[in-house]
Amino acid sequence: MDLNEAAERISRKFQTQNVEVDPALVMRKLQTLVEEFGVNLPEAERTVTADLGRQYNLSLSPTQTTTEREIGGLVTGEWVTIEGQVVSITIPPTDAIAQSGVIADASGAIQFTMWARAGHEPLEAGQWYRFESAVVDEYRGVPKVNLHQGTTITPIEDRAPVTPAYINVDDLRPGIASVRVKMVQEWENRHERILQTGLVGDESGRIKFTIWKEEGKTPLAPDTVYAIRFATVEEYQGRLSITLNTANYSVDSGEIEVASGPAGTLKKESITGKVVALTTPGSPSIAQSGIIAYPEGAMTFVAWASAGAPKMEYGRWYRIENASVGQFRGAQRLSIGEETSLTGIESDTPIVPAVIPVRDLAPGVASVRVKMVQEWENRHERILQTGIVGDESGTTKFTIWKEEGVEPLSPNTVYTIYYATVDEYQGRLSITLNGAMLLAEEGATLEVGTGGTTISGAIVNVGPGSGLIKRCPVEGCNRVLSKRNYCTVHEIQTDFRYDLRIKAVLDDGQKAHNILMQREAVEALSGLSLDEAVKMATESPLGMDDVFYRLRDGMMGRYYACTGSDLGDTLLVRECRPLGPDRERHAALLNHLGGEMNAS
Repeated sequence: MDLNEAAERISRKFQTQNVEVDPALVMRKLQTLVEEFGVNLPEAERTVTADLGRQYNLSLSPTQTTTEREIGGLVTGEWVTIEGQVVSITIPPTDAIAQSGVIADASGAIQFTMWARAGHEPLEAGQWYRFESAVVDEYRGVPKVNLHQGTTITPIEDRAPVTPAYINVDDLRPGIASVRVKMVQEWENRHERILQTGLVGDESGRIKFTIWKEEGKTPLAPDTVYAIRFATVEEYQGRLSITLNTANYSVDSGEIEVASGPAGTLKKESITGKVVALTTPGSPSIAQSGIIAYPEGAMTFVAWASAGAPKMEYGRWYRIENASVGQFRGAQRLSIGEETSLTGIESDTPIVPAVIPVRDLAPGVASVRVKMVQEWENRHERILQTGIVGDESGTTKFTIWKEEGVEPLSPNTVYTIYYATVDEYQGRLSITLNGAMLLAEEGATLEVGTGGTTISGAIVNVGPGSGLIKRCPVEGCNRVLSKRNYCTVHEIQTDFRYDLRIKAVLDDGQKAHNILMQREAVEALSGLSLDEAVKMATESPLGMDDVFYRLRDGMMGRYYACTGSDLGDTLLVRECRPLGPDRERHAALLNHLGGEMNAS
């Protein structure tokens, strides 16, 4: 699932209620939440949908229908009636769920969750049922059917078993799917709950698979072809993977020639371009990596070791035919595999990369003119330098990895940077300068802006959920845990991570604004670091409440100018600076609150 898909889904949802929302506005709200504040995309989608619903005074509650629907056409948010075969039953992740698994019909398959408090009789694997008044929900972009107290479940006899339709790996999308693949690589397990993980693939590409430890589940055998029916396909940070715990899988006859390209390979391309950067390959399976530029743009490339392709030279032009173009961290990447033809050519075609503002950065390769404004302490021995660069439109993190010949940036120096690699990690963009061309502009000046909306006023409320919080460590979740370390999705989490935030109300004398301040802004404003907050909570009898009271008492009633992104009903704060006393503002605030001003 990506931002475009989420924005389109939101637009469709409002169109069903005869409301046309501005797609650019939807995309902007999603980008701000995901890219600037690290909110996972499903949560961002729910937030934006709820905000727009309030704006248009719409109730987006599901509408109930008794019309029977095909499983392959279900849409999130619907109440539905379906008939399907229970093709798998899995171990529920929590006692609140009585059963979970997969229901299928001829049109498709979908996960189901039967809540314990609904009191239904357990479903039987292989049995057909009619489900009336079920609700379609989703998690990580994967639709699922919720069987609740109001759902009527009736067994259906004498129905033929569902025959799954197998698809290619490069056609996989989040949901339930069946594939015929070969197990090509096994990875070392890094979690005690994992039975096996690695790569499977077919002629169209490879994809990561995971089997969690569960009774009856067995590992795949290397170099063996399997028919995998009803696996769960998930997407995280733009990469798809499949989980086999919902699936039935068996050894299949025949052979498969697995493509050398990575999972997510989408299409074949032929391009003519110039190698403008060679970088250190990040894996022994990669023979060469770098950036290739062409008149229309540039993209990163990898030449897989298994391809046996001739080494490309820096600065030389090549004709690359039948290469695969997939996605890596949200950006297009050219993969040179065994089927790729690589020919060196002579060309004098001029390539002038376009320099863009920082605010327009997107995953891929880009050129910017920026000033190095801040250097951070290195937290990895492989990093040469990391920090912040920016221009008039905003700032972004940069990283330079230790490599022969690379040099760190000089503070307060303006650089024109050609062919930087723009990565996306946990929803945030950053640029990597290894392989990029850096041109320092001696004596040049550049005003670095933070962009966004600025609101000045007094903090009149610091709400619950502020201060030191714990976040769910499960990949892609990041939800705030309760005081008992309970995640609403992943249950009790003992390996949580701490974070700081402020949820407050800032009143400008005319209007009260909700503001949300993340860790960096909280630390800068309060002078309390995350480590100090953790220590305070550990040593204080009040625990985490002590941190909350300190932050609340230090901010309540004081005036600030807060800058960030306006999401309609919340300002996502990038920075706040304290303001001095202002009697006029104070009077306006009291009048707005309905209080009486002391005239003395």
